[in-house]
Amino acid sequence: MRRYNYKNHSEIPPYMADYLTDVVGTVETVEEVPLNQINDFLNGLEEWYEDDVEILYSTSAMTMH
Repeated sequence: MRRYNYKNHSEIPPYMADYLTDVVGTVETVEEVPLNQINDFLNGLEEWYEDDVEILYSTSAMTMH
């Protein structure tokens, strides 16, 4: 599931725009980053986090008796 699907830079909340410009590091404003790259990055980050949490839960469930 794609949680992030921004169609316009103005849809990006200020806190998210600040985060993205910090992560990219080579832009002054979030508008300099193509929306497809923003959406792909955020969705990939979300997927990685969900997978990581799932692994932690399954590992702790296997080790707890």
